[in-house]
Amino acid sequence: KLKAGDKAAIIRGAVGQTVHDDREAGAEEAMKAAGLEIVAVQPADSDRGKAVDVAENIIQSNPDIKAFYATNDEMALGAYQAAANLTDVVVVGFDGTFNAMDSISNGEMSASVAQLPVEEGYQGVINAVKILDGETVEKEQPLDVVVLNEENVADFRTDLEARIAESGVKLGN
Repeated sequence: KLKAGDKAAIIRGAVGQTVHDDREAGAEEAMKAAGLEIVAVQPADSDRGKAVDVAENIIQSNPDIKAFYATNDEMALGAYQAAANLTDVVVVGFDGTFNAMDSISNGEMSASVAQLPVEEGYQGVINAVKILDGETVEKEQPLDVVVLNEENVADFRTDLEARIAESGVKLGN
């Protein structure tokens, strides 16, 4: 959908927060490799309302923008809200939240990079046992992610909800 030369922007969490710094750096690298023109990198402090304002300002300066990447889903939802009247704008977030999954299912947000919380928990327990046994573990351990889109979001959500139900954890009220 995107092509070299298309304009893109990054909306990120607070500067200095490692997770947002890393997500921004990775997105910039991938966008540049794809030939996209990054017209703005602006913080919205992980706040949907601030992201709406930031995205509206970016759109004002770049009405031909074709993509927004946000370093979390709340900001991506805000960017989508600001860009909803534009045609063919790709909006991608990060975290795979239920709100983002709803938006993707409704044909709004384009995608979300979802972490795999069950795998994260499993690896955390494995590492804790290793440490208790006197072993050392790597400080950084990359884990797989899944890019959620219209084709796979329903299956991902069904699997996640089944795992949550299996655990006995109650979500919501």
